[in-house]
Amino acid sequence: MRIVLTKYMETNRANISFGRSIYINLGEQVVTQVLEEMKAARQTVAFTSFQLPEHPLEISDMTRLVELARSYEVDLIPDIAHKDLTKENIAALKKAGLSYLRLDEFGDEAFIERCGKAFTLVVNASTFTHREYKLLERLGFAKKIIACHNYYPKVYSGISLSKFATINQNLHAFGVKVLAFIPGDEPLRGPLHEGLPTVETHRTLDTRLAICELIKAHTDMILVGDTFINESTQKVMKEFQEGFVSLKAEAPVELTGKVLRDRIDASDFVYRILGTRGWALLGGEISTTTRTVGEINQANSQYGRYQGEIEIAKVELPQDARQNVIGHLLPSEIAVFTALPEGFGIQLEIE
Repeated sequence: MRIVLTKYMETNRANISFGRSIYINLGEQVVTQVLEEMKAARQTVAFTSFQLPEHPLEISDMTRLVELARSYEVDLIPDIAHKDLTKENIAALKKAGLSYLRLDEFGDEAFIERCGKAFTLVVNASTFTHREYKLLERLGFAKKIIACHNYYPKVYSGISLSKFATINQNLHAFGVKVLAFIPGDEPLRGPLHEGLPTVETHRTLDTRLAICELIKAHTDMILVGDTFINESTQKVMKEFQEGFVSLKAEAPVELTGKVLRDRIDASDFVYRILGTRGWALLGGEISTTTRTVGEINQANSQYGRYQGEIEIAKVELPQDARQNVIGHLLPSEIAVFTALPEGFGIQLEIE
């Protein structure tokens, strides 16, 4: 056994991977636009569906999309009807560069074996059973599979966050990585145009909060179910990939323009900003009332060797004359701040 020591107060840095969704019926121009955005954002996985009742596809359409995605160094995870997975079509897709295949439903053993020998199998996380896992284990594929949840176009049909977390914990117990969906931005994908989340409450939730909840519920990669995202969402995803989130605040300028990080031994009560102990005092007034969630405090001279250290209240705390009140997060940011997964930094933005 090898023991690795962590330096005192070293940050527990975290991040999350993202992917997108592309659909051939939107046309090559739109697909190419998304792939270009993905390449710029260093995203390498995209979901697609080849089961489009309103837009029947030939195998040549499927291989063309696979080849186009690969030209942007993007791997597709396609949902394909069983009838289209003939031996000839499997060979054509593999030749085009397809590496992953999502199995929405299991077929017979011979079918699973044929697909598993050609591709990394992506099982339906939302419906995957222990019996199916044992089958894959017997065939020798269980250690290589990935699990991808459904997205739910129909409002109120998505799963709950608690159920989602339980499913993911069970999958992680088998060593299976988990992918899930958040909705995109306008124009949302038809025919319902109501977003494509895995978790129902994420359908209209702040994207940052949805991402935080998925991360804390044991998600390994987050895909955008709808095709389009705006610049704001692109910025949010980029920041999470880099391990931080921007929060709007009223705060001293000295706290802006940089990523602030909590200690690795994070407190449940305050976000202790690393590297601030010993800072010059940034003004403010001595705390005289209950400290609210999101209040930014700096230890004054009464705190002795802790003078200068800056912290943000994670919960409501009592008044403390050893602390100066130097700012606060805006009310719109509190839910995201309190949901922030451990290891993620913050960057304060002054409006």
